[in-house]
Amino acid sequence: MQFTALWMFPVLFLFIVALSNGYRILVFSPTISRSHMISNGRIADELAKAGHEVILFEPEFRKVDKSVNSAKYATVLRVGGFTDEVNERLKLLTADMFKKESNSVWNRYQTFKKFPEAVTRRCEEMLLKKDVMDKLRSYNFDIYFGEQLNLCGSALSHVLQIKTHLWISSCPIMDHMAHILKIPTPLSYIPAMSLDAMSDKPTYLERLYNIFDSWFSTYLFRYASKMTNDLYRKHFGDKFPDVDDIVRESPLIFVTSDEFLDFPRPILPNIIYIGGLGVEKNAAPLSEPFKSEVLKAKKGIIYFSFGTNVKSNFLPEQFVRNLFIAFSKFPDYRVIFSNIESDDEIAVQLAKTTPNVFVTKWAPQTDLLSLPEMKAFITHGGYNSLLETAIRAVPVITMSFFGDQSRNGRIAERNGWGIRVDKTKVAESPQVLIAALQDILNNSKYKAQALRTQKLVMTKPYGAADRLVKYTEFVAANEGRLPELQIEGRHLSYIELYNFDIVVPAAIVLIIVCYLLFKLLYVVLCAVWFLIVGAKKRKMD
Repeated sequence: MQFTALWMFPVLFLFIVALSNGYRILVFSPTISRSHMISNGRIADELAKAGHEVILFEPEFRKVDKSVNSAKYATVLRVGGFTDEVNERLKLLTADMFKKESNSVWNRYQTFKKFPEAVTRRCEEMLLKKDVMDKLRSYNFDIYFGEQLNLCGSALSHVLQIKTHLWISSCPIMDHMAHILKIPTPLSYIPAMSLDAMSDKPTYLERLYNIFDSWFSTYLFRYASKMTNDLYRKHFGDKFPDVDDIVRESPLIFVTSDEFLDFPRPILPNIIYIGGLGVEKNAAPLSEPFKSEVLKAKKGIIYFSFGTNVKSNFLPEQFVRNLFIAFSKFPDYRVIFSNIESDDEIAVQLAKTTPNVFVTKWAPQTDLLSLPEMKAFITHGGYNSLLETAIRAVPVITMSFFGDQSRNGRIAERNGWGIRVDKTKVAESPQVLIAALQDILNNSKYKAQALRTQKLVMTKPYGAADRLVKYTEFVAANEGRLPELQIEGRHLSYIELYNFDIVVPAAIVLIIVCYLLFKLLYVVLCAVWFLIVGAKKRKMD
């Protein structure tokens, strides 16, 4: 007994030392998207495992299933009592993606701006919860982590007087982030985040559209930032700083995508990639009914899921019918159709008449993708799904809806392990999906490239967890700031950044000089001409 006590003392001492050296960290993760909650939870867990006191703050901006556990080691502070408006906005947004008229600039603007408006209203409801705000203040946090999609949390970090603001990019670097931080972004070959992203080998017109899409995306997020500014100035005074300025001063930016699952691009020295963080590398044994469903496959499995944001009952009826028609053309493959809602009578009835399709509300995606029988994954192209697919070397067919999804589909297509399919064409005819499935199931090049991508992602040096923890501790140990890595260009206007204030006046001066030289040359030539003509006349006289 005495020996045990002696043995326990150094362990307890080390534990206390770890806690005393740890930092108090707030990870802001509103419940807008389950995949984003999981991603933020992985960040919180890795920091908690490193000995830091981490609070994963999850205000329920959108109602989520109580069974969703986004963190195992961090302390989860989930707060309810919010108006459930975001879910309805997502439903309307999904439906609009199938309407041809939604492609007009005005309709796109009217559709997309409703989402940040709804989120900003939830942000105000959060600020009015005095008990929650007091609880957050009581922690005296050292470090804040928050995503780029909405800056409500970044403004909150200023209210809570958190010294160090670390910005998370939940997908490849978005256009408004590049704009705020002045990250070099040549739009001649870097696709913007758009409904129909270009490749990195664009035509002339695609480059023109890409410039517009980048501007449009940046403008929409600036509109969201302005609403956040107005909200916080309403509650905390007119001198509250611009939220873009708050995030601009972030000493580090953590990008949760993988370098091999993005287009090659210039970055800044304070941008750290942490793609693959917390993703389970090993599959768990399948439980029923999935174990039995896999055994029914003769040639393999096709897995279908549009993630947690695009529910099956959000989709147009004809689109769903065409999906089942396409699946019926591959009777030797077992199709597992995930995320079916209980009130989706159409999909449930179609499954009864399509014997090779199994529909389910939920499926163990990572475990299914790990199966050797898995031949193709039909996905919306969300980044978490793309990453899990790459880690398991499964060829993909992507049908994008919004955000980074179209761009992600381009990445898989560019690197040879995916096919992009236009969902609006599937709504018109199943033939486009049938052709894509025939190609991906019968052409071995897709699997070969998927295996290469898997190897690159899995064997690259330096793990995501080490990067996250060590860089976080590094910046905290250095007064919570790293001005040595932050470019001065982030404070410049585009006129100064690209030297337009020098180039334009210089061009004007050059044009004036050229004009004067031309005029001088013209006068000289005219004078010479008159001299010659005059000399000839005198000679003739």
